[in-house]
Formats: sequence, C-alpha cells, structure tokens
Amino acid sequence: MYAAHYALPEIFDYMKNSGLEYWWVIVVKHTGPSARVFSKNVVVTYKPLLWFTKGAKPKILDFVEDSVESKPPDKSLHAWAQSRVEAEYVISKQTIPNDVVLDCATGTGTTGIAALKLKRRFVGIELNKDTLAIARHNISQISSVQRPHRATKGVE
Repeated sequence: MYAAHYALPEIFDYMKNSGLEYWWVIVVKHTGPSARVFSKNVVVTYKPLLWFTKGAKPKILDFVEDSVESKPPDKSLHAWAQSRVEAEYVISKQTIPNDVVLDCATGTGTTGIAALKLKRRFVGIELNKDTLAIARHNISQISSVQRPHRATKGVE
C-alpha cells in the first residue's frame, strides 16, 4: 500500500493489529513535480510503498528491487491518481496469474487495472463513493474485455 510519510507509525500499528506482517518498503521515486511539506521543511521526492504479508513468508517469485522509478500518472480524473508502473512491477514479482490482489485504498483503480492486465484477480476497497465510481469506470475499461471485477465500498 502507498503510505504518506506522516502516517507511517499509525499504518504500521494498524496493519500489525490486523494480523499482517511488515515485510519491506519499496521506494517509488517521483519523476514529476515534487511536493513540499512545510511543517517539516521537507521536499518529498519519493513515496513509500509498504509491503505487508499474511503469514510468515510471502510468495516471492524473483528478487524484488526496493526502488521503482515511477512515471507521472494521468491526473485528469482524480488529483491523487497513481502511475501503473510500480503496481505492475510489484504485482508481476509477487504473484502469478489468477492470484488475488487486494487494494485496501483503491482510489481510482490503478492497482486493479494493473492486476487485471497481468491476469490476476482483484479485490478493491474504497470508502469515498465518488472515487469508487471513478475506479469502477476505470477498471471496467479493462475488465469488460478480460474478466468481471468487483470494486466495493467497505465490506459487503
């Protein structure tokens, strides 16, 4: 999952309390504009992609580099849209066709699109109903050709 730097302690606590084990952080290097966090006097040049597992050891098919150079995403539908570069990289290294990919903060559907393109199954959770509508639309562009999908609000 992507994580804001300021939220890392809370995310680690939450994920551990949810039964997931921390495995690694993958650095997603920005290639577009950088953000400034004025309260910390920091220019943000990367975003952390946190890797958690269910169980003791993840299924790793190959060595995974812990940094990925991203490409600027299409922000025309949503300001927080992410690039598929890192999603496709991580999914291709950690799963095989027909595995299930879970995105607990689906946003506009980037991870779902990457999963379906790589012939994985996808479960997405998005709490914001407007963003969920965007995700459903974006994912349907892929899944209508490849397979059915389900992007949900909360747990149904």
